[in-house]
Amino acid sequence: MAIDGRNDLYGDDLDRLFFETGNGQESYATDPYLNEAGVVLLQKDEPLAGLLLSDPRFSLVYQDQLAALFVKR
Repeated sequence: MAIDGRNDLYGDDLDRLFFETGNGQESYATDPYLNEAGVVLLQKDEPLAGLLLSDPRFSLVYQDQLAALFVKR
């Protein structure tokens, strides 16, 4: 799932969940959208990318200077 932050199309609750998950808050572990994701593409320096490196649900399959790509195990 990706959220276009230019407009408030999704409502405050979904926006909050998206930003909390991306920032690596504890709720990332129960985020239903992350739990359903087969592929996660993040900026390498985003807090969630660091968490997913040790998360048993995901494997890092690619990383460069900007991005990290994870797939569900």
